[in-house]
Amino acid sequence: MVEIISHRGYWKNTNQQNTLASFSQSFQSGFGVETDIRDYNGMLVISHDIPKKENKLIRLDHFFELYKQSDCEVPLALNIK
Repeated sequence: MVEIISHRGYWKNTNQQNTLASFSQSFQSGFGVETDIRDYNGMLVISHDIPKKENKLIRLDHFFELYKQSDCEVPLALNIK
């Protein structure tokens, strides 16, 4: 069985990637998500590239809270970098 998942959330402009809004849209649309997890000063965050202080970072626990609140059972593909 093949399932379609979104890459860094459901987005149309690249600046929307890896945002809570793009993840929420993906879950609401019935798509799972592929994204990357990294360490930032001892905190797990969602980030494709090496996290920087000036970037808006999403903590992994906030991502999981959003997933739980979405009340969906779509797959997650989480890459630990």
